[in-house]
Amino acid sequence: MEWLRPEALFGLAGLDPVSHTLLWSMLFNVGGYTLGSLYFMTGEEEQSLAEEFVGVLGDLGSLRHARPREAYIDAARKVGEIENLLSQYFPPAEAAAMARKCLHSAGISDESHISIVQLVELHAAVEKTMAGSIGAAAAHKAVRRGTLFTARESKELAEVYGEILADLKVTPGELKRKIDFQLEREHLLVQQARELEQKVRELETEIQERRRVQEALRESEERYRRLVETMNEGLEIEDQQGLITYVNDKLCRMWGRTREEIIGWRLPDFVSEADCSPWPGQLMRCAENVAAPFEAAWIGKDGRRISSIVSSVPMFGIDGQYQ
Repeated sequence: MEWLRPEALFGLAGLDPVSHTLLWSMLFNVGGYTLGSLYFMTGEEEQSLAEEFVGVLGDLGSLRHARPREAYIDAARKVGEIENLLSQYFPPAEAAAMARKCLHSAGISDESHISIVQLVELHAAVEKTMAGSIGAAAAHKAVRRGTLFTARESKELAEVYGEILADLKVTPGELKRKIDFQLEREHLLVQQARELEQKVRELETEIQERRRVQEALRESEERYRRLVETMNEGLEIEDQQGLITYVNDKLCRMWGRTREEIIGWRLPDFVSEADCSPWPGQLMRCAENVAAPFEAAWIGKDGRRISSIVSSVPMFGIDGQYQ
């Protein structure tokens, strides 16, 4: 028991409490981890995850590690296939430029004959280029449909993929699960993109409808304004306090005044004192939605008396209140 003293475990003395605790904690943790790793066997899934973690920053170009192949494939013929494929989606000049860019990306711009590995890299560059315009799924399908492999090319391609599969160090079942995961992920991304496109189309339709309504409203307001300005009768509009807020040109000419001299005043301000007495009763009947024309005499700017027939029409808000 004497060896199990907390600050002198197994007789080790001379250390401060913090260093003593750190030393023994690290020793027991490392020892327990080592014994556990030796006792329990690593499963396939754990082994795969460990290899992916260790090699995550390594060279991802698995094709580069494939066994060197003979360059027997006519590059000009394959470039012609690619240009024909790209011409289905882009103008001929642009398709040719994109094909040259893909050749440069694959590093075979000056090659007359290429290997199967270089051909696969060229197809990958074409698919990547097209994906930016038509989507990854559509680009993959287009490249598969628009490019052909001879019997020898198909055989060598299968060998290359076999080498890549061996280099990945995964079981066929695990590889299938990963492929299924990527396919499902791509399907979800495509579905989300379609939903976003639908929302964008709906928003564009709504914006166009709003523009159409606003344009129709502007045209209606313009027709109403022209009608009011060209009518042969004087027109004025008042607010709830009886202040004039609008007059047309005809009324300005009748009274010999400008709009600035009329707007902001009340109708009785332009009537002689002798003719002001009927106005309260007439305004009360107008508020009660009783449209009864009456005679009125206005005083023009030059002092002359102007007789007219006044017809008042009340305006009500959406709540039915008199305005």
